[in-house]
Amino acid sequence: MDYSLIKKDFNEDVSKINETMTNLDIQVNNVLNYLNLPTTDVVTEVREREYVYSNLLFVFGALEEKPQNQLYLSRFVHACADGLFDAALNYLWNATVEVLRQKVIEYDIVYFYDLVYSDAKIRKNYKNESDITKVSDSELLQGIKQMDFINATEYQQLLHINYMRNWSSAAHPTRVILDGPTLISYLNQCFRIVFNMKVSSFSLQISTLLRDIKSRKLDATELNTRRQIMTDLPSDKANGLIQGFFGIYTDDIVSQDTMENIHELAPTLWTVVDESIKTKIGLNYAQIKINGTTQESERAEAFLEVVKGKAYIPDVFRAGEIDSILEELQNAHKSGGNFYSEPVVVQQLILVTSNIGVGIPKEVKFKYVTTLVNCFLTNGFGEAWNAQPYYLDLINKFTKDEAELALLSFFEIEINQKLNYSLCITKFKEMLEKIRSKFTGDRYNDFIDYLIGFGAEPLTKFLQDQKYKNNFENFINSLQSYNLYINNLHKEKQQ
Repeated sequence: MDYSLIKKDFNEDVSKINETMTNLDIQVNNVLNYLNLPTTDVVTEVREREYVYSNLLFVFGALEEKPQNQLYLSRFVHACADGLFDAALNYLWNATVEVLRQKVIEYDIVYFYDLVYSDAKIRKNYKNESDITKVSDSELLQGIKQMDFINATEYQQLLHINYMRNWSSAAHPTRVILDGPTLISYLNQCFRIVFNMKVSSFSLQISTLLRDIKSRKLDATELNTRRQIMTDLPSDKANGLIQGFFGIYTDDIVSQDTMENIHELAPTLWTVVDESIKTKIGLNYAQIKINGTTQESERAEAFLEVVKGKAYIPDVFRAGEIDSILEELQNAHKSGGNFYSEPVVVQQLILVTSNIGVGIPKEVKFKYVTTLVNCFLTNGFGEAWNAQPYYLDLINKFTKDEAELALLSFFEIEINQKLNYSLCITKFKEMLEKIRSKFTGDRYNDFIDYLIGFGAEPLTKFLQDQKYKNNFENFINSLQSYNLYINNLHKEKQQ
């Protein structure tokens, strides 16, 4: 947007606001003194507020559309003037979430739900646009990433802003002080990534296809054209689309025309889908078999028959149930009320896994270990102390293979990021001591000693340490768990 015509008037008004900030602070502090309330560390310094106001026009100038009806952005600007940067960040995030929700609704809300909620028991609670307010922020970000609205880097940037909103804003009790450059940077990132978001050509093709297969029966020419498009899809786009097909096919209100369209298209799409997604759909079938209706189960099985994918039905049906609980645990850990919600969910996980005599199913083993490690490390600000004993109980029961996955979990993106925080580093080293007994070789124990003794922060600096490169890198790279993490990282970068 072009604000050049009002720049002079804007700067004059900003100058007047800057002059009144100090006087207002003095007057409010007098009132606080009368009330015997603290006056220090209450609001951000005036110079930080001046920095924000002097950069507002530049950042808003990058918007491609007028931010009309954005009440939260108006509150953001007011809160900045008052020095309440924690409240300002909360308003900025609320504005960002509003825009994201609207973009998802305009694209295809059902497809979004199908991608985010693979568990039939949870998915049935999300039917239309009104249900999007029940979607957590972490689920919303994960969903728009899977839909290719944002790339992996943009996802991490928004995840960080959400993290800071949860733990440095008025949304929670905090002593963290935000400065002007940081707040302006967050505003700029939200505008660039979300408000100016462009849907990719692949995403538009997928949106059109989903709309068409649900609205009418496609003729032979249209089906051939769609098959060619699917053959040329990158694997990450094909992965999302096949999950959308599965969700549509198993829906209660699916029409016969839609099912026949999927019969014609899904087998071609299945040939370009990653093995991990085929396994995931097998898990989805298991979850529906456990939690869904007879009709849903029959349609899920019919879908796998259509794509010749029945080999991906897990041998152990508990895998679907465990996968569902792990999803719930991840969401609980990322939520604002994790101190209360985590213990309940992890106890469910203990109950289910204790009834499995053959160990954790291979289909969910990687997710099982990385989820437990991630939660055990805390969110970096404080422990969910009433959940920690349960995490320790499960970690102590790790097999050697699971312990090796835990040892190398610093390769997982979210865990890697957490190792920037002192509390998470301390918890990671505590976990290393717990799993030490699972290994018999000296190389494992030598590496554990090395990590525990590594004093620099973030802990992942050890990957550049010459001692690691000389003594341990070849050993780590030779482990089977290493290949699992590298393959997972490759998939994350594709999404």
